[in-house]
Amino acid sequence: MKKFAIFLRGVNVNGISIKMEELRKVMEGMLYYDVKTILATGNVIVTTTDDRMTCEDHKKNIETGLSNHFGYEAFVIIKTPEQIKMILEESKGHVVPEGCHHYILLSNDSMIAEELMEQFELCAIGENEKLILGNNGTYWIVPKGNTLQSDFGKKILGKKKFKNLLTSRTMNTIEKLKQYL
Repeated sequence: MKKFAIFLRGVNVNGISIKMEELRKVMEGMLYYDVKTILATGNVIVTTTDDRMTCEDHKKNIETGLSNHFGYEAFVIIKTPEQIKMILEESKGHVVPEGCHHYILLSNDSMIAEELMEQFELCAIGENEKLILGNNGTYWIVPKGNTLQSDFGKKILGKKKFKNLLTSRTMNTIEKLKQYL
């Protein structure tokens, strides 16, 4: 048996409303066990007994199942417990000024980090805002209340080019997930 964290992109925003209890039941219907939803932003912990499936196989299975059931184009990012642990360890070295959010920009594509940095450097960067390329992820520090108002937030997080590749979560959310992995 193996566990992993699933991060749904674009849930409970822009008219896509998914109740976490229904999401849990749909995941169980796809033969995932010990399903736990964390917060109302599309964070799911599951267990599987199918050792033949890769993370990519699970990604395709989940996206198809969610798209069919909820009637929207679902995109998910999957991380193993080991990856979550490494993200949390790496993030401890970041200096986060008071009044700022500390995000992880989650992706299944390891090549996206450099492109995100290139895009970040083209944006008007706010006070205390920074993007950090780590070995285990891309981290974004931005003043609270400015996530979607910042130039980077507006231009990148909502960009259609990244909709199947990228989602963001605060490090506090990742910390909450850790206890279930």
